[in-house]
Amino acid sequence: MTMNVEVLLDDRKERPGVMLKDIELIGIPHIIIIIIGDKKLSRGQFEYTNRRSGDTEAVAMEIVLEHIKTKLSKVYTPVIFYIFIGK
Repeated sequence: MTMNVEVLLDDRKERPGVMLKDIELIGIPHIIIIIIGDKKLSRGQFEYTNRRSGDTEAVAMEIVLEHIKTKLSKVYTPVIFYIFIGK
């Protein structure tokens, strides 16, 4: 299966709220937001948010790739991953 995926890494020195607002303004229809923050990182997790449903979940770093592949297998249009490293 070929996956049509693009990754956007936001490494600006902005607050997470500013970066999330900016990505919302872009208006990409299918976007998966991955947040790597100090709190979750210290627990060995990352935060996964589905923009369409608004569902957010903490996912163990050990299963990052499996989790993302599972989510992508349910999407048939181009997907953009928006990743930012926050506090």
